[in-house]
Amino acid sequence: MDEYTNKLYEDFKTRDVLDGISADNFDSLKNDAFIVPENKKFFEDMLRIGWLSGQLSSSGPMPNTGKIVTTQFTAASQTKTVASANAGEVWQVMGASANRVSASGSFTFVLNFTDGVNFVRIESLSGSGNNEFNITSTAGPMYIDENISLSVVSSGGSFPSDVDILIALQRVR
Repeated sequence: MDEYTNKLYEDFKTRDVLDGISADNFDSLKNDAFIVPENKKFFEDMLRIGWLSGQLSSSGPMPNTGKIVTTQFTAASQTKTVASANAGEVWQVMGASANRVSASGSFTFVLNFTDGVNFVRIESLSGSGNNEFNITSTAGPMYIDENISLSVVSSGGSFPSDVDILIALQRVR
């Protein structure tokens, strides 16, 4: 066996295949190996272990990667990127809402996909309290990556002093 295959079995020999192998364990071993013919057995074994442990899949959520990001708006006519991804990452947009911090005023927001130049409108939201965007009415799951991010435009109302936009995200493969 080559050095990477030895390390693979040494590192995983006391781990349960379903509960004992985390994404970090798996990625640390995977990231150390170069793609050369000598490592073919290692990569074949990593594929098998990855599929069995749930650390590899053709698509789906990655464990322990969900998060909620918050962006504060303080006036109408603001455009802000509220969720973006690093190179090589894909995130699914799970939900979005507005949380009014101040005591009065109304607001209008437009949730968009953007490539930095163009915008595709997803949903608009008007209100005077704590409201949710109706993004569940879209045609399917919504994703962002290094080329497409999520932006919000505050486009009107008697705008209260502060409104937080909250975006729930889950990293996917």
